[in-house]
Amino acid sequence: MAINEIASKPAIDVAESVAFSGADLIIIAGVVIILALIVLFIFRRFLINSVIGIIALIVLNYAGVEIPLNVATIVVTAILGLVGVALLIILKLSGIAF
Repeated sequence: MAINEIASKPAIDVAESVAFSGADLIIIAGVVIILALIVLFIFRRFLINSVIGIIALIVLNYAGVEIPLNVATIVVTAILGLVGVALLIILKLSGIAF
């Protein structure tokens, strides 16, 4: 239906032409729920990895590995998790940073 045709119709007719049936709404709701669960699953894994990485960074600092706790190290650890902690240790041992 063209925009000119929609603009010339009363509002009730336009609502009837774009109305969804019950089956359409169930399908749309199912797709939205599935996408939300996928996003939550991915975010949960990211959040757990970040928290474990930050805890590992704090434990390593108490164990004697002197990596400063500043915004840069915490952001690297929060984004990369344990891989970020390993990267920070490699940078420290190679003398590139810290």
